[in-house]
Amino acid sequence: MTTAFPESRTAILTGAASPRGIGRASAHYLAERGWNIGIIDIEADAAAAVAAEIAAQHGVQAAGAGANVADEAQVRAAFDQLEAALPQVVALVNLAGA
Repeated sequence: MTTAFPESRTAILTGAASPRGIGRASAHYLAERGWNIGIIDIEADAAAAVAAEIAAQHGVQAAGAGANVADEAQVRAAFDQLEAALPQVVALVNLAGA
């Protein structure tokens, strides 16, 4: 059985809150193409701020969560938070280093 790719889909990106990083640019690139965006960054406030910026600029849903990618429990909690707030997650882009 073939499952259709969801029309409303989400990509979660780690390390996308830096003002000068490839993660933030990648998040904007995907949002410009209609993807909803979840951001996981070590700085929770920065992740939320970038998510708000993306939602406002591109008209998509976006949310941010804080987590240290070196801590599995923090990543799971952040992912669960974003998964509950956004449409179906179909992509994960890991740009954060630990």
